[in-house]
Amino acid sequence: MNILFVSPEIFYPANTGGKLAILQHFQALCRNKDHNIYLFCISNYEPNQNVIKYFLQYCKKVQFVNRKCHKIISLFNSVFLPYSVGSRSFRQIKKEFNRMYEDNNIDLIFYEFPQMAKLGYKYKTKKIICFHNVEYQTLFNISKNQGNILKRLIYKIDSLKLYFYEKKLYKKRFDKYLFLSPLDLQFYVKEFGLIENKCELLPPGFIKRLNNSSKLEENTIGFIANYKYAPNEDGILWFVNNVFPIILEKNKNVKLYIVGRSPSEKIVALKSDDIIVTGEVNDLDEYYSRLKIVINPIRSGGGVKMKLIEATSYGKLIISTSFGILGSMYNEHSIIIADEPDDFANKCLDTITNYDKYVSYLQEEEKTFDKYYNVEALIKNINNNIKEL
Repeated sequence: MNILFVSPEIFYPANTGGKLAILQHFQALCRNKDHNIYLFCISNYEPNQNVIKYFLQYCKKVQFVNRKCHKIISLFNSVFLPYSVGSRSFRQIKKEFNRMYEDNNIDLIFYEFPQMAKLGYKYKTKKIICFHNVEYQTLFNISKNQGNILKRLIYKIDSLKLYFYEKKLYKKRFDKYLFLSPLDLQFYVKEFGLIENKCELLPPGFIKRLNNSSKLEENTIGFIANYKYAPNEDGILWFVNNVFPIILEKNKNVKLYIVGRSPSEKIVALKSDDIIVTGEVNDLDEYYSRLKIVINPIRSGGGVKMKLIEATSYGKLIISTSFGILGSMYNEHSIIIADEPDDFANKCLDTITNYDKYVSYLQEEEKTFDKYYNVEALIKNINNNIKEL
């Protein structure tokens, strides 16, 4: 089968949750030797040779289109369309997409995210669209946490434009709708009237990791994330300002690791004897092995929190807000839940001191991971969905 895989961004290296989910789907499709993969990808930069070489080892053909070369057109389009769509809707993109489709006898178009799904609507080939979250809701949730009134308004307007774009989009023909989250699946069926028997759950898939216990540091908690994503920055700032002082009052030996790419000036300024801000790291295994407790202090955003599932692949004991597990198959029996600062702080302190008391959470976490989130389940799931078309 010739599959045209359509992505709104270059997803290798996978240094964000969204890119990681796309990469997982791409790799799962490539594992099937009966598939020939043709990659069509929008970029924000000219990909280097390492990126091109990576994709060419899996794909018959690769096509990148740099949207940054068309900034004025993107801004003009975004007057009428949501920015994430308008910046990917100029003539060159449509021309290159049509050429790749028509030159390669494509049997299936596989779209990541709805922003690209207008491409190819005139073709009668089979089409699958994969949803990572409820996009317009994510924008709206982000708007609520913006301190700047103008930014808040821009996000809200863009979320409304995206809602009406999606409302119209799904009247076009798609053969299968895949969702990372069961909550998103239910929402789309109810809100957008998708045909339920065309909707399937496609949870992310991770390799189970082994922790190096010799590197474990006592009295450590940490959050590993991409801080360019506003909900991650908001979450860690909330934790440091409202929760961590309570922890230090009761246990001055606790260290907080803030690990991950693109920390803002606000986050970098948090560095102290008690708070380690690493920036981007090459080896996540090292930091997951160090941490006794992983926190997930997310209060906004949407979809499945990939960093939550990544942490469970390492078998870490996790304390999360209730919002932080929304969209996942985890619950209050597998992840420790705390929403208020005092409760969050006390649970951090108790898990550090009385770790063995929480073994049942780790057992339930492992069962859930093995059932829904292991990589072999993803490979089987995605290929079964294609066979059913």
